[in-house]
Amino acid sequence: EHLTCTNIVNHINNQSTICKLKLEFFKKLIYKLLVGLLAPMSLRTTKEVDPIKNERNGSVREVGCQAIWSLSSCKPGFGVDQLRDDRADTYWQSDGQLPHLVNIQFQRKTTISDIYIYTDYKLDESYTPSRISIRVGTHFNDIQEIEVIPLIEPAGWVHVSIRDLRDKPIRVFMIQLAVTSNHQNGRDTHMRQIKIHSPIEHSEKRPPKPNMAPKKSSKPNAYIVFAQDLMNRQGGRKYNSLKEACDVAGPIWARMSREEKEPYEVRANIMRGDTHRRKLTTEGVDVEAFTSQEQEKINAEESAREQMRATIQIAQKDKVLDREVFLLVHFNMFCYQASTDRYWPAEVAVLAFNLRDGVLSEHIFHSIIKPGPLPIGYKSDAKLHSDQTHLLEVPFDRESNAHVLYESLKEFMQRHKKAGAKGLPALYADIKHVKMIQNILDRWSLEYDYETDLFKVINLQAMFHVLRNTVAGEEVWHTPAFSERELEKDVFSYSPEIACPFHACTPRTLYCSQSIVIRYAFIICDNCCSDLHIDLVSGQHVPLESLASKATSAASSMSGFTVQSSKRKNPNQYSEISDFNSSSNAWEVASCTSNYSISTVVSQSEDDFPELGGFKKKDPSSKLPPLGWVKNTQTFTGAGSGLNERLKNLSLASENSGPSPGLSSSDFPAMSVGRGRRPKPKSQ
Repeated sequence: EHLTCTNIVNHINNQSTICKLKLEFFKKLIYKLLVGLLAPMSLRTTKEVDPIKNERNGSVREVGCQAIWSLSSCKPGFGVDQLRDDRADTYWQSDGQLPHLVNIQFQRKTTISDIYIYTDYKLDESYTPSRISIRVGTHFNDIQEIEVIPLIEPAGWVHVSIRDLRDKPIRVFMIQLAVTSNHQNGRDTHMRQIKIHSPIEHSEKRPPKPNMAPKKSSKPNAYIVFAQDLMNRQGGRKYNSLKEACDVAGPIWARMSREEKEPYEVRANIMRGDTHRRKLTTEGVDVEAFTSQEQEKINAEESAREQMRATIQIAQKDKVLDREVFLLVHFNMFCYQASTDRYWPAEVAVLAFNLRDGVLSEHIFHSIIKPGPLPIGYKSDAKLHSDQTHLLEVPFDRESNAHVLYESLKEFMQRHKKAGAKGLPALYADIKHVKMIQNILDRWSLEYDYETDLFKVINLQAMFHVLRNTVAGEEVWHTPAFSERELEKDVFSYSPEIACPFHACTPRTLYCSQSIVIRYAFIICDNCCSDLHIDLVSGQHVPLESLASKATSAASSMSGFTVQSSKRKNPNQYSEISDFNSSSNAWEVASCTSNYSISTVVSQSEDDFPELGGFKKKDPSSKLPPLGWVKNTQTFTGAGSGLNERLKNLSLASENSGPSPGLSSSDFPAMSVGRGRRPKPKSQ
């Protein structure tokens, strides 16, 4: 009532100003709330986000190239390389069950401010992620989820800002992107690009800190906890300070065992608030977990060896050791990528044999592998390795026969499985190749059967050592070094007619996988069959020419003998290749297959033998290479059987007319008795 008009007007103006200020405040508050609610649906899926722009400004840098990338699964040719090639028309495609994971591991702690993910719903539809979880940590065992991004039909770059509680970029060793769901309930997912940004910190000159005494740590270690416990004990010596207690506790602590110190370490961890403290390797892997995994591998290998020993001993006890089937395996490879611990195979051969029957063509599985595209930057290494070893053509396309080959290999192994046995039979490989073969088979089984323990690959040298001692009935080979030496000598390395059709047309039959597994079997048979009183059959237990070579060396005694011929109808039956090897290039080798056959009888006259003091000059019309392959108008004929016929004729002649006056044992050329080696005549 006492206010004048001027005062009333001023009062109204003041109230109006206050209302305007309040209105602005509520407007800003509502705007922030709306932005926070709508950001996952709208702001993060806009096409206007450009991660390259920030890199050009110099405010951030892309650090994904400094990390090691791995995926939970991927289709061949749609992996990490496509995810990081800076192209929007390529993508990573998963191949498995949800969630699909992208693991990004840095070698040192790295500051991360932003993550950019490129997706396109119009192109990918049900493969487009609809929910992505961002997780960070030191390693796989301690990662924590920091943000969940819901996406609604995104098209373009999705921006995720990584901040801690103080709104600062975080420092991590590992980032994991987990796709937990896709649009339209899709199973697999597509991601076209991922970029990781780290802020560029411009160094500023800070004023020097004043000289101050170092701050004492308030977090005790296990030794301090023990000293405090010693000082607080009742009924003993009284200590005036912790330092005095530490002087006494030092010698006692040094004599304590690890088990006695463990309770104090646990108490110290609890006092520090670090109940899950673990030692880590330089790669951020838990030392205890790593040691446990290695110990599990060692235990699994030892268990497989014990099972192998038990199998051989039981077969010997039941007197069926000569029928016990062993599966020998060998792989050739193109290249090995250490960052992903993956091998790209080139050729595979598996032989199922026993000591009684030896090597039979129907028990050989062989195929040349098309592994699909090789990793970027490895084709040159693969070409160099191929030129130096197996000469198989390096694949330059995305075609792969691995799945069909995998199923056929399982079917082949199932046929040779014991009745009532669980799982597939064990495979035996050279100790140098066990890791590679186990890695390849485990990857195939995980990719096609979602299992990792289907195949067991055991050290061949260990099996050979146990088998040799078992058939001998005593420990003739005291250590596996004996079996290793026999396999390393590889006395049948240049035996004919055991390579596949492709390698039979090349000078590298030594590296053929089929040839290698057959030579393994020949070496085992050559060392073990005699103790089981099994006659060696040429072409089944030893190479075709091996027995002929031994028979020739025995010719100096001028006694009659018979060389056991092969039971095989076609001596080139080893050279059978699977249907998986059909191709329009080097895999087609059918036209290169050599045409060899073995005759049981070859008639040769005595004129082919040398006279006393040297070789007799042969008739040019009947040239025969000594102890080689004898070529006629139709086929090639082995000299071993012809030599057998010669010796029979000479033996009959000696019985009828007495010893020949013009020939003696010294007239024959010197011949080595070594297994599989072709004898050489003396120089004229």
